[in-house]
This record gives sequence, C-alpha cells and structure tokens, in this order.
Amino acid sequence: MPNAQELFPGLSGFGNYESDSVPRKGVSRLPLDGSIRIAKSLGIPYVDIVSVECAYGSTYFPRRVGYAIPSRDKRKVTAALKRCESKRVSRKLQPHPDVLLCIREASRAAHRERDAAAEAYNEGRHTLAGNAKQRKNQWYALKDRGVVAANKQGLVRYIGASPQGIAVYEYGEGGMCCFHSTLHPAGAERTLVEGHPKTLHVEAKDKAKGISLTRVEVTLSALSADLTGYERSAPPHVSRELRVSQCWTCGEFGHTARECDDSDWSNELQILSGAPTADAPGSESHGTEI
Repeated sequence: MPNAQELFPGLSGFGNYESDSVPRKGVSRLPLDGSIRIAKSLGIPYVDIVSVECAYGSTYFPRRVGYAIPSRDKRKVTAALKRCESKRVSRKLQPHPDVLLCIREASRAAHRERDAAAEAYNEGRHTLAGNAKQRKNQWYALKDRGVVAANKQGLVRYIGASPQGIAVYEYGEGGMCCFHSTLHPAGAERTLVEGHPKTLHVEAKDKAKGISLTRVEVTLSALSADLTGYERSAPPHVSRELRVSQCWTCGEFGHTARECDDSDWSNELQILSGAPTADAPGSESHGTEI
C-alpha cells in the first residue's frame, strides 16, 4: 500500500495542498459537492485543497476549496457518478391518483402567479410581471386539460355558465365544490348558474401539503391534450385602474416633467422646434406683471 507522499507528491507539512500548488500530473481535483462521498464509498484516498487567507497581519486560516485524489482513480468516480445520475433519471415521478386534487393545486398555482404578475406590474417590474403571467397561462392550460379529462371520466359535471360566461363544473357530495374554466362542452346549453357571484374573484391560497407542484405538473401533463368537443369562451376581462402621470417639477397630475410649462425641458424643446417660448418677444407671459 503506497503512502500518502507517494500518492500525493508535494504535500505541505499539514498534509494538504494549497490551491495554487496542486501538481498537474498524478493528481486530480474534486469540487466541493457530493463527489467526495462517492470517493469515500469506493475507498479512494484523498486530501484537502485549501486556500490560505491572512487575517490580522499574522494569523492564517486555511479554507477548504476542494479535494485531491489520485488521477488513476478519477475514472472510477466518474463512472460511479454516471450510475447515480442514471438511477436518478429512472426514478421519475409517477402521476398522482387524485386528478381532482391536481386540478385544484394547478388552479391555486395559477392564482398565485396571477397576483404576483399584478403586483410586479404595479411596481413597474414588467419583466417579472411577464414571467409570472407566462407561468399563470401554463398552469391554466394544465388546469383546462385536467378539467376536460375529469369531465370525460365523470369526475366533474358541467352545470352551466357564470354571469361572466365562464363554464362551471361541480364535483363532490351535493355539488358543494366546483371548478371554473373557459372551456364549455360543445353544444351544451349555457344555463346561468343560480346564486353565482356576478364578478368572480378567487383569492390565492397556499399549496396543499403532501403533494409537490412538480408531481401536479407531471400528472396533468400525462393527460390527453385533445380538446375536441369543447368550445372556449372569452376569459373575463378585469379593467385596470388608469395610472395618472405626476410631474416631479410642479407636483401636478396629468402631465410629465417634459410637458410641464415650468420645466426647462419644455422651453428647450420649444427652442429646438422653433416655437416661441414664454420668455421670447411676442409670446404671452405666464408670470405676474409688475
């Protein structure tokens, strides 16, 4: 059995390598991840690679930045990592048996993304708002796929439309629970549901415990995407409150600083365009005559 000096030439007196003195031949590096656990399980010898930091002028603190193993054993670690990755890929999530639960969680996820998009838009973060809106549409598409599959399986029953024209599918004992969708069965009479709110707004709820959104997505994605036999209605439109601009020069609403008569920007733009300014001869004075 070779000793450490033979396996790891040039070791420091502390039995490790400094990060800038690792030999290029005979030694391979491993990062600070799960690779070292594979090496330990295979019985491969290793030493620390440290970065020495100086503090207070004379005190040195070694910080581990990686590991070093013999180059001849690097292939064993690589092969073991590939086997672990293949096992991880083979352990795919199976679809959840409760389709109604997955539909409900997809709807809740869409509501959370809806609120996130609205909040980001109101704060002027339009990129984040666009990303949240895209995720919202993806969850709604999965929800519609689940509603159609559940309706075909008899898990939900179409009972009509809301005052906004949204399809209502009831389920559960006594029809106490329902899903809303923009997909209506083709040819079905869109009877107005009694007692339904005129304007529907569902508050966003937290995700239920015991199921992950990844499994919800896997379950609903495995369903058929064929929506033949269903007609889509227009989604309900929610009017946004108009945002009135405020001038930071005079503090008034309805115009920007460039459009303000009290702003230097306005006079400069008028000069460039050839229009008379407030101070030019022949123009009306906006000040008080003395």
